[in-house]
Amino acid sequence: MKKLSIATRKCPICDEENIEILYNLNMVLDNDFPLQGNHKVVKCEKCGFIYQDSKSTLQDYENYYKNFNKYPSSPTIYEETKELFPYYMNIIDKFGKKDSKILDMGCASGLCLQFFKECGYENLVGIDPSNESIDELKKKGIEAYVGSVYCNNELKFLENKFDIIVLFGVIEHLFDVQNAVLNLDKYLKEDGIIYITAPNVERYHGYNNSISYYFNFEHINHFSSTSLNNLMVKFGYVNIYTDAYNLKLGDCSVPCFSGVYTKKDRSSDELKNDEESVKSVKKYLESYKKNINEQKKVIDDIFRKNEPIIIWGAGCVAMELLSRTNLKNCNIEAFVDNDRAKHGKKFLDIEVCPVDMLYKFDGIIVICSSLYSSDILNEIRSMNISNKVLILN
Repeated sequence: MKKLSIATRKCPICDEENIEILYNLNMVLDNDFPLQGNHKVVKCEKCGFIYQDSKSTLQDYENYYKNFNKYPSSPTIYEETKELFPYYMNIIDKFGKKDSKILDMGCASGLCLQFFKECGYENLVGIDPSNESIDELKKKGIEAYVGSVYCNNELKFLENKFDIIVLFGVIEHLFDVQNAVLNLDKYLKEDGIIYITAPNVERYHGYNNSISYYFNFEHINHFSSTSLNNLMVKFGYVNIYTDAYNLKLGDCSVPCFSGVYTKKDRSSDELKNDEESVKSVKKYLESYKKNINEQKKVIDDIFRKNEPIIIWGAGCVAMELLSRTNLKNCNIEAFVDNDRAKHGKKFLDIEVCPVDMLYKFDGIIVICSSLYSSDILNEIRSMNISNKVLILN
């Protein structure tokens, strides 16, 4: 008989507090980081939704996305997204017109809106909590405002203005998805649509991706089409289009899906139990145990030999490995990363530096990356650095 627990964060869809804990995720974070490093990956006992439970609050996440924004500084963000723009455009063309007024909620630095503009859509608006992202979007000549998917009293003039609202890779990050949907409704015209994309938890088990890509402090909701429909139906929406696709990110292929919703006459509390998602996550976790054991062997060998190492990658893979393995006890001289926003940050009181410090290092380079290990290895060799390299992901 499975053991149930009481959630700190109730189910984001149905507010149930009884959960089954599937995995304990711990991450070593920078000292001034606003989020908790300890998460539980859980299943809601009422509707089957897979999500993450932690002591972080809505205000913690609002602070994080406003002040710790990675998107303008990320060296890979354009490459990560550009292949999907034509896919998004096909769905926009299917349900919209060139004069449709489109709101991109959580637009980051607006790469997708820029693509829409190049395709002939002119009535475009972006909203994002990051001042830096909005400044980037305004430079591209697109209307944009600092705000969030939650209450924005200063943006009331945008209410009832939009034919299409898009959330591309946003909803998996949101602490309070119910409040988010309620607020989106304010911006949408009566006959408008909401277009949402997210990673597809029903297919996690079919892709051998890093555990810290699927489960980390940002990806806190794990949707399937069933669970997203449960959420949207609750607030008076009906699904009119669903499609599965894969997102190619570096070495990996990530399963995703799209859902398009329009308003209907009444809301419903009817929930369909999301049985397939928990099966998928349990299968994935079982298969990943083998990789975890291999990682431990490699790290324990580095620890025993006490060889100096530099860790390339100050992201989720390193954060997770530093928490649960001997990596934290190894002879780490520094972290390096291409993302300039991370430079000067510290993990375990060890500084994150630009990659050019590798030129004066003779030890082992340990690549910690969930998606870009091959690209990082190629960059190291292009720098004519011949150090021994180990890959952990």
